[in-house]
Amino acid sequence: MESNYLEPYLRDSGFTSSGAGLVISVYGAFVALGSWLSGALSNVWGPRRVMRIGAVLWIVFEVLFLTLALPSENQVLVYVFYGLRGIAYPLFAYAFLLWIQLTARRELRGSAAGWFWFAYSAGLPTIGSAIAAVSIPLVGAYSTFWLSLGLVAVGAAIGSFAVREARGTRPMVDTTAPGFSFRSELLSRSWVSSASSPTRSSAGSATGWAGAPPSPGPAASAARSVWRSSTGCPGNYAVALLATVVFGIMLAGYIPLSALLPSLVPEEDKGNAMGIYSLAAGLSTFVGPLTYSVVDPLVGHIGVVIVYICMYLAGALLTWRYLDVPEDPGSRRAGGPEPAVFLAPKDLQSS
Repeated sequence: MESNYLEPYLRDSGFTSSGAGLVISVYGAFVALGSWLSGALSNVWGPRRVMRIGAVLWIVFEVLFLTLALPSENQVLVYVFYGLRGIAYPLFAYAFLLWIQLTARRELRGSAAGWFWFAYSAGLPTIGSAIAAVSIPLVGAYSTFWLSLGLVAVGAAIGSFAVREARGTRPMVDTTAPGFSFRSELLSRSWVSSASSPTRSSAGSATGWAGAPPSPGPAASAARSVWRSSTGCPGNYAVALLATVVFGIMLAGYIPLSALLPSLVPEEDKGNAMGIYSLAAGLSTFVGPLTYSVVDPLVGHIGVVIVYICMYLAGALLTWRYLDVPEDPGSRRAGGPEPAVFLAPKDLQSS
């Protein structure tokens, strides 16, 4: 809820503009770390346990942030507590996304991911901002922080205890086995998806997982950026609003990536695969603001937009050129190859 008003609040509390921006960058760096840990830890502990850890960490660091850092206006404590809180939400959110991918049938994984990102987008940036817009005039910004804590606690309890599907309650790998079989095939392909900046659909289930990201996602995002940066409609709110709506719709082209990466590896490595996907998603909260901070002083706002356009187009090219997924349902419907069968170590021994 505080994403839209935290920076102004910190400036009013004595932070400089650069200092307030640095808080967001530190937070983004820890989000990236938590995003990777969500998959790695789910492999050995199971998604539900990781979700619970994430919920507890979020609540603990939020309470410390509200009771110690903000009242004292101690900038070091703000960096520490708000930054460390960034580890927590990816543990909860992306472990749940992995749980969804584990239980969904292969042909429905794109749709399942679409519903996850629909709920995520409707909640974090949309309903949260709307509640803050109503709450701040009534009770003030500081009390709104506490309201967000209460809402998160309710959601954490529902996600941690109401979902009882069995596969999310146990480790995904045998931790007593002599090592993991994490494939170099995944590592060689995952950087392509990371470069594609996966962010938020079910179109991938019909058109193919690998076919969806290149065109509607990055390319449309690039076109939106061009449109918004156009000098032909300066200050035109309707144009900006329409461009943003189109951008949000087309961003759904990225969603099949969360079904694509786990399909590249056998069961015991799916947590690691989702860890890499989540790392790429989490890095966007760090790389995006960092890009703006570095580029804007050099070439201005339009230059920043042009850099973003190049990033989107590069992601589209990499995805189109290098991603080849045997289990892609769209590929099978088009007469593509049958999905590969991955053998677990015990299967290799028995054969």
